[in-house]
Amino acid sequence: MLRIIQITDTHLLADKHGLLRGHDTDRSLRRVLDHVAQHAAPFDLVLVTGDLAHQAEPNAYMRLKSYLKKTGVPIECLPGNHDRQSVMQASFIPYGIGCANIFDRRPWRIIMLNSVIPGQDLGQLSAAELARLDNALRDLTEGHALVCLHHPPVPVGNPSMDEMGLSNAAEFFRVIDAHSCVRAVLWGHAHSEFADVRRGVQLLGTPSTCFQFRASAAGIAVDDAPPAYRWLWLFPDGTLKTGVTPV
Repeated sequence: MLRIIQITDTHLLADKHGLLRGHDTDRSLRRVLDHVAQHAAPFDLVLVTGDLAHQAEPNAYMRLKSYLKKTGVPIECLPGNHDRQSVMQASFIPYGIGCANIFDRRPWRIIMLNSVIPGQDLGQLSAAELARLDNALRDLTEGHALVCLHHPPVPVGNPSMDEMGLSNAAEFFRVIDAHSCVRAVLWGHAHSEFADVRRGVQLLGTPSTCFQFRASAAGIAVDDAPPAYRWLWLFPDGTLKTGVTPV
C-alpha cells in the first residue's frame, strides 16, 4: 500500500508573519503539517498541488521547502496560477523536491501536470502537456494511474471558481477516457472539498491549508471552514481509500 498526503494552496507570503485575507498562512500550514505528523503517520509521499507561494517569492518557496523537508519523506509539487515554475524549480529541485514530474511507485504511476497559463487565474493543459499525459498512460501497460493538476476539470459548485477552472477539460477527459488505468484525478485551486466519480474514475478536490472559499452574491467569499489536508491510501489492486482531515 502507498500512503500519500496531499496539501494544496499554501499561499505563503514573502513576509513570514504576513496576513492574507486576515490569515497567517505560514502558521496554518505548520499546524497542518504538525497534525499530519502526529495523526497520519506513517506515510510515504507528500503531494503539493499548486499555489504554494502567493506571489512566487523565492523566500516563500524556501520556507516551504524547510517545512516540507521535515516530513522526512519524498515531496512532489506542481505549480498553481500564483506560482512561477522557474522560481519553484530553482528553490526545490536542488533540495530533492520534484516539480511537475511523472514517477512510479509500483504498481502506481503518479502524473503531476502543469495547468498554469502564465498571468491568468484559469487553467489550461497545453498540447505538449496533454501529449505527455497520453504517453505516460499509454506506456503504463500494467498498473494504475493517479493524475494530479491544480485546476479543477469539473464544476465544483462555486460559479466564480468554476470560471477559473480547467478551460480545456473536454480535451483532458478525452485522454483520460482513452486509458482504463486511471483510477483518480486530484486537484486544488478551489479552496474546497469535492468528491465525485466519473466513468469509474474518482474526482477529488482538496481544501487549502489556509482558508476555504464559498459562493456568495459578491462572487467568492472566505468560508469559516478550517484548514485541511487529504490522505490517500493506494492499494496494489488499484483501489484507493481517501478522506479530508480538517485541522
